[in-house]
Amino acid sequence: VRRDEATRVILEVLPDGVRLFEEFARWFGSQPFESKVLIGGNHDLVLEGLGQQDVQAILDKYTTFGQCHYLIGQETTLAGGLRVFGSPFAAYSSHNDAFFHDNPKYTVAEGVDVVVTHMPAVLPKEGAVKLQPIAQAALQAGAKLHVGGHCHWAW
Repeated sequence: VRRDEATRVILEVLPDGVRLFEEFARWFGSQPFESKVLIGGNHDLVLEGLGQQDVQAILDKYTTFGQCHYLIGQETTLAGGLRVFGSPFAAYSSHNDAFFHDNPKYTVAEGVDVVVTHMPAVLPKEGAVKLQPIAQAALQAGAKLHVGGHCHWAW
């Protein structure tokens, strides 16, 4: 992507970035699952720059099996009625800052079954753990499962 150096705002997604995402969409869309959910993370400036509508259009174009759902802070209902909320937004300190937000808000509706976020629900903090805002939102909604990413230390 090309960004404004002062504000770091994404000005354009370069053709190589679009091609790389299209290659991923071909692979992802061919996986033999009826429903697939995608959220971005802090390395996904291409997704952030393209925006939800264009990302979903690329996924739809290259999906050959089932359906792909690209979520940015919203919910979808998958085949079989499973309700999934997904959000890429997170507060973290990194030069890889796609979907960065100082204080992300997660609006998870009551009855959602699964919450998928790039931000983990808990983070280590000086010998303890610190609950993140997504943990409270998932608990209040009654979610049965939270799937979080970005846990470099948790492998």
